[in-house]
Amino acid sequence: VPTRNAIGQGSLQTLHIDEYVQAISSRYGEWSSDPRQGMVAITGDRGCGKSVVMDALSHSLDGHIVSANAPVGAVSEKQALQWLISATGIEAEPSTESVIDALNRETLSVFLLSNLHRLYTRSVGGYAGLDSVLAVMQATGRKHFWVVSFHGPAWSFLAGMDHVGNVGVFPTRIHLQPVGPADLS
Repeated sequence: VPTRNAIGQGSLQTLHIDEYVQAISSRYGEWSSDPRQGMVAITGDRGCGKSVVMDALSHSLDGHIVSANAPVGAVSEKQALQWLISATGIEAEPSTESVIDALNRETLSVFLLSNLHRLYTRSVGGYAGLDSVLAVMQATGRKHFWVVSFHGPAWSFLAGMDHVGNVGVFPTRIHLQPVGPADLS
């Protein structure tokens, strides 16, 4: 319990994440000069620093930054898109086409979306939320730069699926390594 409390109180803020932030910043620079599918996925196990990397990115990337955390249980298309509408501050109906149109009218933004694995459940029809958000991101990836985080095992599961949760749309994946003994101490 003391370790869990220490993690919860910000001890992970001292993790060595510079290489991850630099890799994503470089990708952002490349995308800025040649905007092809601005999508980056950060993956890793619980407690390895995904949120720390996202926080560092919010301070290091140029431009209008929007950060949001996916809610638990928004697994239907309408719920997931309603969350995305709220998170991005756009005016749209909760349909893929409406959200894409609204985002394409906005000025360039960097969207940092955490815990996208919360947008699906392993059941029939349980992938609609994630699929709709991924479709929006892919359709607007030339206009906006998207950085999302996934729990590592959820990413591995989705990577093995051909017909749902197509995580293959991410041209860049940054996998955070487990926290080593030096960082744990």
